[in-house]
This record gives sequence, C-alpha cells and structure tokens, in this order.
Amino acid sequence: MNSELYHIVINGCEGVQVQGVKISAPGNSPNTDGIHVQMSTDVTITAPHQDYMIVSRPPYGTTNLWIERVTCGPGHGIRIKTWGKPSDGFVKGVVFEHALMQNVQNPIIIDQNYCPNNRGCPNHSSGVKISGVTYNDIRGSSATQVAVNFDCSPSNPWN
Repeated sequence: MNSELYHIVINGCEGVQVQGVKISAPGNSPNTDGIHVQMSTDVTITAPHQDYMIVSRPPYGTTNLWIERVTCGPGHGIRIKTWGKPSDGFVKGVVFEHALMQNVQNPIIIDQNYCPNNRGCPNHSSGVKISGVTYNDIRGSSATQVAVNFDCSPSNPWN
C-alpha cells in the first residue's frame, strides 16, 4: 500500500488482528498514518519487520493495543503527540520495546505542544497528562542529529 493519508483505520472496533501487512510511504509525506487506531479495544498488530508507521490515538479511548515486530522508517518512529489545548485526556502505562529504527527522521518523540506548521493553534499548553512511558530495547539509526525529542507541556509535563 502507498496511501496519501491513512493506510488502515481501526475505529470503534474490538478484537481486531492485523498481521503481515506491509505499509510504505515516503519520508516527506506529511500526515500519512500507517495504521490509525482510535476508540477501539483489544487490537493486535504484528508485522514481519517491514517499513511501518503506526499511530495510536489513546486520547480517543483506545485500550489494550499490542504492536509487535515493527520496523520504523523513514519519517516518524515512535511518537506520542497531543495538541496544545485544554483536555482531560491522558496517556499512561505505555511500553515500547524491541523496535528497530532504520534511518528514521524522528525516531522517538513525545510532543505535548503539537501545532502543524506552527500556525492557527491556540496559545495553550496541553492538558493531556502523560505518565508511565517506558522505552526498552529500541535500536537503529537516526537520519538527523536528534534521535530523541521530548517537548513537554509547561502545565502538565510527563513523568
């Protein structure tokens, strides 16, 4: 697949398994989500070490999401992003492990002040609370000098 926006959307589903799907998109394709998961539970995504871009949207009610054996590249790797605006949402208890980054532009990001192109965004910090995020055995290479970027909310910095 080589979609211009979303490759696969899992919305409001329960008990979904995605196995062996190869998703590819150029590194310069903005807003191209490989697998976009929201408002779903018990979702398992297993990849045979292919180029993947995975996006999970925890603020929209996703629980029990399991992603394994993925290779990220060339754009974003592992990212948690929240908009810079008030919210009662949270992200907690997330574990990223055994992931391979291959020449990825942005291997690891937590962005609590997301604002595309820095235009038209409210002048607020994110109300989404982020806690309990763990990274284990993340390997590979970065295409840029910054491999890990944490842009925390001034009002709700993650811990």
